[in-house]
Amino acid sequence: MNHKPERYLPLYEAKMMHQFTHRWATYEANGKTRDMTPDELRDPTALPLPRYWVDEREVEARLDRWDRGWLLGFRNIARSTDERTAISGIVPKSAVGHAMPLLLLHRINMYAASLIGNISTIPFDYIVRQKLGGIISPSDTCDNSLSSRHTHTPSPCSTSSAPASSN
Repeated sequence: MNHKPERYLPLYEAKMMHQFTHRWATYEANGKTRDMTPDELRDPTALPLPRYWVDEREVEARLDRWDRGWLLGFRNIARSTDERTAISGIVPKSAVGHAMPLLLLHRINMYAASLIGNISTIPFDYIVRQKLGGIISPSDTCDNSLSSRHTHTPSPCSTSSAPASSN
């Protein structure tokens, strides 16, 4: 019987990531979060400590056909006092909390990097700030406006707070 050994993956919460980093914040032993220090960020082996851990088999079951070692997620809460409204980023393949919906690309190709780059830009952030009032839903960030207007092809992504499988 091939029984996979028990292994747990971190549960990334939205507050643990920011633009261009999956190491924005970490939990301390007392259960409070703090920003990672500049010294920690300079150390490529320093990783954030999550509050919760999830059985790897559960993560794999939810990410059924997702064979990449990364996930594209975004914070679904935006405050007017934040410097950025649309805060998205790449996190290691792991469990994610409900406040970090995922964008799972149907096709991984040369356009994936373009999509990731475009949703990290200031113009995209400006448009999101003008259209939203606090909570970002998956349909706000990945709808027909991301589809090619010239070829009428469907949007290249699916959204989910609980990852869905692709066809």
